[in-house]
Amino acid sequence: MSSPSDQASRNEDEALIAGLSEYVPEAMRVTDTPGVSLALARAGSIVWQASFGWADLAARTPMSVDTVVCAGSMSKTYVAIAALQLVELGLLDLYEPIDRHLPDLHVRNPLGERSVTPYDLMTYRSGLATDTGDCVLAPPSPLRRWLRDELERDEAPEYRKATSRWTAKVGERFQYSSLGMAIVGRLVERLNIERLSFSSYVRHKIIDPLGLRSTDLPCSFLPTDVRRAVRARLATGYARFGPVLVPVPLLHSGSYPAITLLTTPADEALLLEAIAHGGELRGTRVLSSNSVRTMLTPQVSIGGGVPGPEGLYGIGLQLKGIGEPASSFGHGGTHPYGWWSEGHSYPGLGLTVVVCCNKRNMIGWYNPEAESAPGLIHQYIVDKLSRRSVTAHRPARSWGWKASYVMGVLIIERLLGTLGVRDALASLSIEAMATGARSLPDSSAPWRWDETAFGLGVSDMRAVEPTPDGVRGFLTGPNLRVDPAELRLLSLEFGRPGRLPAPIAFWADAQRAPLFQSPGRHEHQASRPIGPEVPVSAAMSTPPAIRS
Repeated sequence: MSSPSDQASRNEDEALIAGLSEYVPEAMRVTDTPGVSLALARAGSIVWQASFGWADLAARTPMSVDTVVCAGSMSKTYVAIAALQLVELGLLDLYEPIDRHLPDLHVRNPLGERSVTPYDLMTYRSGLATDTGDCVLAPPSPLRRWLRDELERDEAPEYRKATSRWTAKVGERFQYSSLGMAIVGRLVERLNIERLSFSSYVRHKIIDPLGLRSTDLPCSFLPTDVRRAVRARLATGYARFGPVLVPVPLLHSGSYPAITLLTTPADEALLLEAIAHGGELRGTRVLSSNSVRTMLTPQVSIGGGVPGPEGLYGIGLQLKGIGEPASSFGHGGTHPYGWWSEGHSYPGLGLTVVVCCNKRNMIGWYNPEAESAPGLIHQYIVDKLSRRSVTAHRPARSWGWKASYVMGVLIIERLLGTLGVRDALASLSIEAMATGARSLPDSSAPWRWDETAFGLGVSDMRAVEPTPDGVRGFLTGPNLRVDPAELRLLSLEFGRPGRLPAPIAFWADAQRAPLFQSPGRHEHQASRPIGPEVPVSAAMSTPPAIRS
């Protein structure tokens, strides 16, 4: 007989899954994403996986839970695991000069001031510049030769600028280099006892032992280099230009250990579950608990000038929100220019979440979480699990109801708050807005306008004191009738990514800071090493018992 707590967990899972089943299609529609696949895991097992949309639009091939995606930089977690396995065997020292093992590659920073170590490469402080992944249309030469030629030529590939790959002194600052992680991959080739290629090593020492049957990390995407069962299920990747999706060529990479991972959300979730449980999954150990602790220990702060998420970096893992209930570890991944994935484990919430899609926005290099379907879906899950008591009893509503409600909230905030209108708002004015709403003649509204919901939003906001604190308190409190993640998605749909812009900061925060001050994204936190001696937070290093 199940206990009350078991039943409560099942009810919570069912509510989360039901919510995702409604939210994911809306996130895809708003972000013009053709296909999404996701998996949720806990206690070493997949508890739910689902797919939405299309793996190939022209062929009308549906996305499925077995559809394979190019996971890009998620590859770097495999590089880190492989290197730490060699450390455990005494074959590699992370802190000795790398040219002792790879003298033919000349991994030497011309800016000084000391030798480059594997640790420098794995924490992105070798001085190698932030790069785009060394993508090529034709399969590259073998890893050893590619790296030797690139380091000898010493030319950055971006815009064919004949500038050095090295743009900082060793240890000076964080610069996200796939080439640097590829050099670590070459170390794995050079030092493993069986003399396996990096791809073969990862297959035999990580992928196969963990039972990841839909995963490969090939040296190229040629059918001869990829496991047949994996290559046959690969989705088509799309570059997004607004509502237009353009299929992109499947690019190879000279720095392949750091970028060519092929996988599914379920497989990636199991890899993260192995890390969450001290390097072991279902009785198979791929790393010691000490090595896992090293991966989860903050090593460096991700500072300004680097396109990507803010936060900290361990060894092969991004670390977010350390010390907070929703702290996480994992990695995002993109492959130019058609895929975007986010995989993170949340120890305090007892869940691992991996979301993959076959689309990448082309306007910016980095696709922020608040503008991509994988990022938005992660935010939805975190919000639901972090606010269990607040959101548990909200009735199910259509997206049209939620959109209409938020419009009512926002228009009153703009009238009574932003404009500071002092007159009483007449019921006739409210009715005119509710009944007169129309879509443009040539547009097809994706959802049905709801006059009643609009009126309820108006009523709720009229009851709020139209001050900055009053507005913020309502939009983040229990009386708002939509979830914060839904509010973020609606803000994106209405034209502004991220938090709903209410109150408008120009006036609301006039007493807090100069009106025309516009702080940069990274001004608050310089890029600085934290060091391997800093202990990982309790929330990161000791996951709580996970409910089953």
